Amino acid sequence: MKGLAATAGDGEVTLVWESVKNVTGYTVKYGTNKSALTQSAASNTNRTVISGLENNTTYYFQVIATNGDWTGTPSAVLSAMPLAASIPGAPSNILVEAADSALRVSWGKTKDATYYQVFYREQGTDSWNQWGGNISGTSTAITGLTNGTTYEVAVKAGNHKGVGPFSAIAFGTPDKEGFEMPALPETNRIDNSEITSIVMADPNNVNWGLCPKFNVKTDLTDNDPNTYWVANNYWYNSSITYTFASTHSVNYLLVVPYLDAAYKNRIDNYTVTLKGESGETLATYYRSGVNVTGSNYYIISFPETEGVKSITLALGEKAGGPRVSISEIAFYNSDTLPEEIANLFTDGTFTALKGSVDQETVTALTTSLNALSSYYLDPTQLRDELKLAQALLNKDSSALGLVKNDFQSRSTSAAADQAAGQSASDLQPLGVTAQAGATVAIYAELPSDATVYVVPTQFYGESGVWKGTPVALENGRNYITVQQIGSLGGRGGPLYITYSGSHPEQIKLQVRVVNNAWEMPVLELSDWYSMGESARKDAIRTYVQELSSYVAALHTSGLNTNVRNATEISTPSVLLSLPADQVLSGLKSAGSDEDAMVNAMYQNVLAWEEELFIANKVQGIIDSNATLTSYQYPMTTRQNIRYMRMFAGAFMYAAGNHIGVEYGSTSALVQGKPTSATGKGNANGLFGWGIAHEIGHNMDKLGKAEITNNIYSLALQAWDGSSMALNTRLTEDGRWETIFNKVAQGRPGSANNVFVQLGMYWQLHLAYDNAAQPLAFYNQFFKLWKSGAHSGYTYDERVALIASQVADRNLTEFFTRWGMTLSDEVKGMLNDYQTESRAIWYLNDASRTYRLNSGSAASGSATVSASANESKVTLTISHTDSDKILGYEIRRNNVVIGFTTESTYVDDLGAANNLTYTYSVVPVDKLGNLGSEAKSNEVRVAYDKTISSDLYDLSRQDGTITITMKNGASVPVTGIKVTGTGLSGSYTVKVKANAGADWTTAKTGTLSDDTVVAYFTKPGAAESDTRIWTYDAAVLEITGIPEDATVQLLDYPGDRVDFYEGATVGVLKDDYKYGDGEDDVIKAGTLVILGTYRGDPTYNYVSVEAVYNTTSEAAEANGVTTITRPMNGYGLLLAEIPADGAVSDTSDGFFIFVPDLESEKELNKQDGVTDAYPLEIRAVFYRTDDPNNAESKRVTSETLWISFPGEDDLPLIDLKSDLSELN
Repeated sequence: MKGLAATAGDGEVTLVWESVKNVTGYTVKYGTNKSALTQSAASNTNRTVISGLENNTTYYFQVIATNGDWTGTPSAVLSAMPLAASIPGAPSNILVEAADSALRVSWGKTKDATYYQVFYREQGTDSWNQWGGNISGTSTAITGLTNGTTYEVAVKAGNHKGVGPFSAIAFGTPDKEGFEMPALPETNRIDNSEITSIVMADPNNVNWGLCPKFNVKTDLTDNDPNTYWVANNYWYNSSITYTFASTHSVNYLLVVPYLDAAYKNRIDNYTVTLKGESGETLATYYRSGVNVTGSNYYIISFPETEGVKSITLALGEKAGGPRVSISEIAFYNSDTLPEEIANLFTDGTFTALKGSVDQETVTALTTSLNALSSYYLDPTQLRDELKLAQALLNKDSSALGLVKNDFQSRSTSAAADQAAGQSASDLQPLGVTAQAGATVAIYAELPSDATVYVVPTQFYGESGVWKGTPVALENGRNYITVQQIGSLGGRGGPLYITYSGSHPEQIKLQVRVVNNAWEMPVLELSDWYSMGESARKDAIRTYVQELSSYVAALHTSGLNTNVRNATEISTPSVLLSLPADQVLSGLKSAGSDEDAMVNAMYQNVLAWEEELFIANKVQGIIDSNATLTSYQYPMTTRQNIRYMRMFAGAFMYAAGNHIGVEYGSTSALVQGKPTSATGKGNANGLFGWGIAHEIGHNMDKLGKAEITNNIYSLALQAWDGSSMALNTRLTEDGRWETIFNKVAQGRPGSANNVFVQLGMYWQLHLAYDNAAQPLAFYNQFFKLWKSGAHSGYTYDERVALIASQVADRNLTEFFTRWGMTLSDEVKGMLNDYQTESRAIWYLNDASRTYRLNSGSAASGSATVSASANESKVTLTISHTDSDKILGYEIRRNNVVIGFTTESTYVDDLGAANNLTYTYSVVPVDKLGNLGSEAKSNEVRVAYDKTISSDLYDLSRQDGTITITMKNGASVPVTGIKVTGTGLSGSYTVKVKANAGADWTTAKTGTLSDDTVVAYFTKPGAAESDTRIWTYDAAVLEITGIPEDATVQLLDYPGDRVDFYEGATVGVLKDDYKYGDGEDDVIKAGTLVILGTYRGDPTYNYVSVEAVYNTTSEAAEANGVTTITRPMNGYGLLLAEIPADGAVSDTSDGFFIFVPDLESEKELNKQDGVTDAYPLEIRAVFYRTDDPNNAESKRVTSETLWISFPGEDDLPLIDLKSDLSELN
């Protein structure tokens, strides 16, 4: 193989190579590993397109010529990289971090991008500045900026097609390496001079790289945030003991961390040990789930303790990040004002006053608070608490904030989730949305068995930058400053809680907002299963009323980024976190009246329950015989479907813990209808393929992205409320033809087309699931897969082993047809099952429907006839029981080549020529049963191979035809074909290898009849020279062609063999001498077989195959039996010796085959042949790569079978060695 060249396309590579003479096709091997080309494709011509490739990935290709069982020498391995056809989309997940006179910028990888460009400008200016050049990675640092100035930053993605659009704008403000000291309250502060010693439990627990000059005695109490301690390792002891000159009564202290953005919120828990004058331990307190406040310090609080001489503080870190740190610590004498205010209320929720509270108490506390100049807790929030107390004292309960006690336990580690082997989101809506930087006060009464966390989120966030650091709640007062998430501006978004304990009913919260935070509509239906229809609709009605009022109060501009435009719909199966205006719009599509909207939401919740019912049944989370009427969502975590910012090219995506949906698609998420509402035979009306596709991503256990996740998509498409008999996308999109061709050819490796490969998984459902339990197969399959069954085997082998176990059938052929690789050991294990008798690799959606409708197997038989037109063979197929037939497996010379569901099939043989073919078809009925093979008549493909006119331009002027190859190319040309009426006269063909070369005469000759096929001769050869010569031609000039005649260029025609017309088999009349040697003679009376050939006598040879009768006379009534084998004998290829003596391909050779009748007689005796001569014969022409090695042979031409004449009908043949002998 030579001349392999590749042209990269979008997700594909086009390969071309030099045609190999006398082959029937080519095999293309390819892959991403040069030494392991695991994929393959077939081609009939010297051009093919390999699709389904990943852009910007290097692939390696190799081409091998084939001819039956023969394979040629592989080409050299060639590499190519598919490239996108368009510019990439906008990058997403932009993060900006401040540095000294610089900004550190990072972003997510963008599809089809090969480089990125980063731009910046001062906020408020118009002109962008590009930072650096093209950046290959996904991060950079912009330097030379002005500290304290806010900059806008955006990123573009580029590739060979150009640069895409700007990303969303992110913001950052460079800051000097030195940090400013937070303003620590002075009220009740213990002066640092009171601290007599500071001692580390482990002096080695210092990150000396970050704090090279750290001095524990001075750096933590010097009022300088630029001197700090950072722990070296999390497992080292982090305790630091501070001793005072005198004893103090204390109940809190403040810690300022290292204020670098990556470090300042790393403390998760603390342990405080308080000791007295004599070193005795007074108390030890532990708390987890702490977070830095908006004032950049931690409040380390604990019950009031008197007589404290020393305090030991140990810090624990949050998982996954830098170590804990301290840059400043401040100690305070006890202050009981916060506790006194808290003691006004009956419990930590601050929702009711104690009976002993009177006006005097409230007034006194208000006076004390107003007298404070600075305080460690936000005075605004404390004043709000006192205003609440005053309102409750006045019996005004409307002053209460959002009071909630309808939470659940949701955790990925819950027993139900662990048993299911599946998890999702543990978020529960708090019912509040807030801008970044706002403070939300949460007053809590909490269970003690697990921590309750508050989780901030970003409204319209990006896939990887939307969820903030969880904040642990404690009983009583919690002031939470809403974290800014990401770098796309302040924004903010809804707040959630998480809780994994066993007593969610003990969680009671009051949420109070003062500025830049709002209560939002929440439809809480987590108790759906315990509610009756009336109660469900009452809850929905209240929500619809609240939603309508809420949306009416929103500003109509900027709704897609307004954090107030948020709502939550909380059901057992899903949490929908969506834009409020879009939810209202979606509900109004069913009708603007309240009853219609209530019913629309009710039906929508039923649709979501049904959606997850099917998904959970597919994965075996619920049993295959579970019914929808008795179904209850089995896990605690659930799918969270959120309005999110899309990355380039997406309108929906899956990210494990959530599914993101674009703004314009969110209204459809509340318009679902269950199959009970859509009617018999109709699909669940929830959005369609998209949402099921993304749920499939989050639930996929097999990990073949865009393939195995769509098992869920197909199941939900097929679901009709009962037997799952609806057509899927594989049918609607016309995928089955490609699927059937994949399995018919059975090439190794998976299909590049994800929908084709999906067919393998879906066919297992089609083959084995019945109407009563339509998802039983995958239900059991995934139970076994998640249990680790056959975990010691490869992916292919595990799938085959588990599938065969579930089906209780040996599915070796099924998976082999699909190109999967199974070891001999695994095949042996599968042999323990009964072999599947059906061809289930040919099943489609209609097959299963037919089976469920009690369709019967086909009877009768098929017939097929074949006809050839140039390189195409058309099969015409029929069956006596056609209504029950799904299609036909097509076989060419006993090799499966395809499958058709039609009554005709066209086989394009491409490069093949001068060969005979016998086709057969095997009918496959709608149940997958294989019928009896039907064979066609033998056909011979033999034609003049013309070069496509698309490759050249043809012009005529003054009787001269000029043919010019396009784009200056040089194309191999072997001859011309002239077609007209009553052709006559002489013609000449001249060629140029390139436009600047001299003309070379390629052929001269005489026109006659209506068609002339003329092969070129060697330069300078006589007109009578029969050798074939191929020229690389850029320009051809032809003279002598009539105006009304057409001219076509001929490619190399390939070898050809034919029997000699009129005297194929006969007996020599006289001796025939064919050489100079004494023995180079065929004696008179010898039986000979004569024919013509086109080829090279050095590399070709001819044989004759024969069909002999082996039927005894007594058995002839029962039919004729035969044997087919090559005849013994020798063949001679004769050709004119040209003037220059050089032998090569000839267009007009002659062959003689001399059977060895004595050897034939002996073989016939052994084989039980009853006749002296064969019934039929055919000539077979071979070409070898090495004339001295017969092992390199391949069949290049064949004749059709012809009858052998009887002994009395053998003619006398008069052969002459020289034309002069005829005189």
